[in-house]
Amino acid sequence: MDWINLKGINQPEGGWEDNTWYLIEVKMKSNNPPHKHLYYTGFQNKGYSGGFPINYVPDELTSLRGYYYVKVLKKLDI
Repeated sequence: MDWINLKGINQPEGGWEDNTWYLIEVKMKSNNPPHKHLYYTGFQNKGYSGGFPINYVPDELTSLRGYYYVKVLKKLDI
């Protein structure tokens, strides 16, 4: 289980772009396997943006601050 050692928030090269969608890989806790989320940098709430699971459920909007591990897989051109 190589994923067990993954941790930290890894920003895209050059930093986060405003009003942009990203496909990211996340772990909520150290013992959770990574899974994919969408992340949009346009939901400003107290100075941070929001991410949500790939099977979007609006009640689950979260900040990156709550994630144990984040890796940007790609910027989405939407």
